Amino acid sequence: MAGLLASLYGEELRGFLRERLGCGPLMAEPERSLLVAVPPRGFWLPRGTIAGSDGRARLGFALFLTEDWWQEADGGLLEVYAADAAKPDSMVVPRFNSLLVYAASANIAATRVLTDRAPQLAIHGIFQEEAVPAAPPGAEATGAGGCTEKDLGHAFDKADREKLQPWVAAAHLAARRIRTTQKRFARTSRARLRGFLRPEAAAELIEFLQRRDRADGLPRDGEAAATWQDHDLGCGTGWDLVGPAHSRRYLRAVRATAPDACPASAALHEVAARMESPAFLRYLEALTGVQRAMAPVSAEARRFRPGLDYVRRECASAPRLDAVLCLSGGKGWRQRGSADAYAEAPADSDTSIMAGNRLPPPLLRLRPARNVLRLVLRDTRTAHCVEPLAQGSPGSRWDVALSLELEALSEEEEE
Repeated sequence: MAGLLASLYGEELRGFLRERLGCGPLMAEPERSLLVAVPPRGFWLPRGTIAGSDGRARLGFALFLTEDWWQEADGGLLEVYAADAAKPDSMVVPRFNSLLVYAASANIAATRVLTDRAPQLAIHGIFQEEAVPAAPPGAEATGAGGCTEKDLGHAFDKADREKLQPWVAAAHLAARRIRTTQKRFARTSRARLRGFLRPEAAAELIEFLQRRDRADGLPRDGEAAATWQDHDLGCGTGWDLVGPAHSRRYLRAVRATAPDACPASAALHEVAARMESPAFLRYLEALTGVQRAMAPVSAEARRFRPGLDYVRRECASAPRLDAVLCLSGGKGWRQRGSADAYAEAPADSDTSIMAGNRLPPPLLRLRPARNVLRLVLRDTRTAHCVEPLAQGSPGSRWDVALSLELEALSEEEEE
């Protein structure tokens, strides 16, 4: 291995790269190389080669040490993403003794290894340049914005209840049920409201969603799944692809008036608009006993596609109430993934390849369940993620998610 690294970082290769790429003098850092083995059925989500704060890094590389018989059908392809992209710019078959070189600002991922005969093996590392201007910080995308008004002291009342009755199940609007839920939430910091939508509203909405899955060719439960990943699956009128891939990827429903607009997108967008309404926000306060802050509120109608979509672990800058209306899931989903997971914030925020995998285990995992509203209170020390949905799952994970910024929590609430 030492001899191989010496060749990789030798002057001959660095001179070749300078000439071909037109870059300045490159510095070798063999101590920052890493041998990565992706086992059969394994994969990894998009992540940077090195921590984003390292402004001197110019090039990343991967030297593939796979078996000489490795082909595209064996999986383990390396995906290369631009820094803020949600879809890969290129997919590279890891052929034996081939070298992939890319900009250090890019993110890379490995698709699932489909062969059982060997792992996908590669050396990953970086070349640095002595003086590289720092790249401007990326701007984080924000939601479209929803209701920002808040009537201080205005509690959930009869008028609010009447506005919610056409779509929320009557049992969940009863005063006694609300009081019971609030007491339980005060003890556990979470609640599950099963059968949340009225049966007729839920049935109509879920029918739209399942039709869309079938139209996109997703397998029914028990059917064989495709072995490839189509990053354009489901994209089109009525949907935005959300990224960047190193932190999240999913489809978000947006308002569309074109004749070819997706009915599933329109139906989900309507539910999201209702969940942003002042009446529903006051209902959430009544259910939980928490007080939301004066901050923008925006509900997202989301689709997580099998084998493609996820949200990486992230912490909020203020206490949050996560409200997720899940419209997929059930007994057949137990081993499919796509759970909401909550964990202690890692001491080190570096999620690059060079950092390895040092994340703490989840404290709480909530699997998808159809027509269930889930409420979870989290503080700034708790990270949240949506786990990847397994390829071959019986449909997408569909949901509407709302995260409310809260007034500061008391010490008892934080515990």
